[in-house]
Amino acid sequence: MGHVGGESFMKPGAAKKPPATALPVRVRVGWAMAVVFPPAVYFLGSMAGLAVETALFVAILSATVLMWLFNLADEFVPPLVAIAAVLIVGLAPYEVALAGFSSRTLTTLLGVYALAAVLSASGLSYRFMLWLLLRLPDTPFWHQTALLLSGYILSPIMPSGNARLSLVLPFYRDMVQGLNLPAKSGAATALMAAAFSGSMLFSPMFLTSKSSNLTAFGMLPVQLQDQFQGLFWLVAAAVAATTVTVVHVVTSRLLFGPGVAAGLPKPRLARQLALLGPVSPAENAALVGFVLFLVGAATTGWHQVSPAWIAAFLLVGLLLLGLLSKKDFQQKIDWPMIFFLLSLDGLSRAISYLGLDTSLANSIGGMFDFVDGR
Repeated sequence: MGHVGGESFMKPGAAKKPPATALPVRVRVGWAMAVVFPPAVYFLGSMAGLAVETALFVAILSATVLMWLFNLADEFVPPLVAIAAVLIVGLAPYEVALAGFSSRTLTTLLGVYALAAVLSASGLSYRFMLWLLLRLPDTPFWHQTALLLSGYILSPIMPSGNARLSLVLPFYRDMVQGLNLPAKSGAATALMAAAFSGSMLFSPMFLTSKSSNLTAFGMLPVQLQDQFQGLFWLVAAAVAATTVTVVHVVTSRLLFGPGVAAGLPKPRLARQLALLGPVSPAENAALVGFVLFLVGAATTGWHQVSPAWIAAFLLVGLLLLGLLSKKDFQQKIDWPMIFFLLSLDGLSRAISYLGLDTSLANSIGGMFDFVDGR
């Protein structure tokens, strides 16, 4: 149209090529070591009398560690590369190297991640936190306690501290705004410390509160797995859980003082809760799934049903009810973390298969006799 109208046009100029950026020194050094160091490890291992298979595996493991150390790729990539190398070379059979992907850990991780995604998307967690703020006394101590308890309550069904923190942070911001706290003040920092501690402190305390806990559980012998199910993990961690909670409360009081004597705008919180309307079917389903998983996992010793099968049942139910869509299944389940943990499981099983754990124990000798079997 411009050409017909007699308009003149400038000829397009040549596209400018972006300047080539050199690789950082850390990356160059890391790749150089990842290429040179593993062959050296292999030859030194062979000279030390290791079997060919064992020396090869140690070389592959050294390359994996170097890729992690210099951050040459995302954290889930090196163990996948190591598993592929182990299978290609034939150092361990498929049923050993890929055992993590056929274990109950996979179904547990999928079920817990799916339940956490539905709890967040349905708005049930937001409704519960509003209700908690309205019911607790309106004092600085209880404001901090509300944030701390919110993270603790989310811990059993959300195996990511960052995900728990992302859910608690909106309430921290609402509190700071509602209490008119100055930015970076002691009272605001105390609330932030409570939000962060609530999201992170209980990560080791529940079996399902951290993905690596489930992986460690999957590495245990079958007879020990049965013992560690139910409430055993929490009972075993009870002293540590109580200690870190008390230390947090005492330290927060010593550092930040009693806090500002200001009240939350509870009428506004009540209006926010009212705007949510009645509990939706999605929230009811999320609540039923939450209670079912907690009660079922806690009473495993009575009904003898593994938490992995409870999690798998919840996953199938959420998918069939349409509460977890295809897009949610792709985006809200932490697939890189799952592959990372299950690949580590396969590497640990390959270590046992090749007898490296026995060799390591023999080389250490009596250094850990003070443990005395405890």
